[in-house]
Amino acid sequence: MKVQNSKIIIALIYIFINLFISLSSLAYAETNSPSSSRLFKWMTKKIVVTQTKKFPKYKLKLQFPVFVSDKIDQQQLDKANKTIKEIVLKNQSEFIEYTTNYRRDPTLPLEKQHIYYLENDYEVMVPTKSLASVRLNFENGGGGDHYLYPVEIINVQFNPFKIITIENLFDRNITKKALSALSSYARKKLKIIIPNSSYKGVYDRIHRGTGPTFENFEHVAISEKGLLIIFPPEDVACYGDGTLEVLVPWREIPFKVQIPLRLNQVK
Repeated sequence: MKVQNSKIIIALIYIFINLFISLSSLAYAETNSPSSSRLFKWMTKKIVVTQTKKFPKYKLKLQFPVFVSDKIDQQQLDKANKTIKEIVLKNQSEFIEYTTNYRRDPTLPLEKQHIYYLENDYEVMVPTKSLASVRLNFENGGGGDHYLYPVEIINVQFNPFKIITIENLFDRNITKKALSALSSYARKKLKIIIPNSSYKGVYDRIHRGTGPTFENFEHVAISEKGLLIIFPPEDVACYGDGTLEVLVPWREIPFKVQIPLRLNQVK
């Protein structure tokens, strides 16, 4: 009898441990980020539309984060969420406009018209407890010569609300010097990353695409490790080379950024 009771107790303990592990895993999954000190979390909002009964025929599968928090003023959250949603809707609107105005073949009946599509995924980086860097990766099958893979970056600072771009990341007095430093670092790394970068045509493209201008560095995400510079296809290389990324570690940036960073990030 005692042996049987012991087996029951051991079985209950085993069940309890597995239940605890399952609940812990679920809780971690819901946080979306290993940063436990952040002031916010987020949920996924989806837009799914299929239109095949009229022209243009298309499918939309879009998603983006919606931030929530009981520690940040709701107005600040609303501003951030509105900004992100508007960027997603802008890509949707431009896609529909393009397929409507430029891709129609009037000689084909509707049932034979091509179905175009636009979809995306996203990533949220959390460099500090009150800052989120949102990366939206789109795949646009809108009927051009080839698929497009635009990238959108939204760096959101909460309390107070601010959208951080390369234009306001540094103090105005040092922005030009900071851009030059990023340009030099990106060129050096891209010549290593891109195959055959020693060819003059490729070198010229790298040189143009990494010139110290705001336009060339508009896709900059803020991460714990440094500034992640993203170059969409054909910005600095051939289309076949895809989207290219250069991470500039904080220690390689000799200028103070206008966001609060932990000391261990800039050493």
